[in-house]
Amino acid sequence: MSQACFECGVPADYDHHVIPKSQGGRKTVSLCRDCQLAALIVVPVMPADISVRTRPAKSAGEWSTKLTAAQVLEIRTKYAQGASQIALSKMYEVSKVAVHRIVHRQTWQQLPEIP
Repeated sequence: MSQACFECGVPADYDHHVIPKSQGGRKTVSLCRDCQLAALIVVPVMPADISVRTRPAKSAGEWSTKLTAAQVLEIRTKYAQGASQIALSKMYEVSKVAVHRIVHRQTWQQLPEIP
């Protein structure tokens, strides 16, 4: 290939499609191997109108949670009365894993046992 790389000017190795052929692109530019590889690495750009949910920084021993202590005690009570973990996860809008960990005291161990 006798053309220079469109990006850096060294001898080009590839004809790179500006718009992918799969999307109907026909225009190409000449690129060297390094610039071709850089062009293939896609970095997603987030539109400005999309808000990103971020959590505030946690201090030592502080955890963020969707549930209150009272709700956790309700979950344990209802489970002890026969409610399924799936039903409880839907009722409190948390994952089945979260309910499993609550009822088996893998989380929220600081709360008292239910009578």
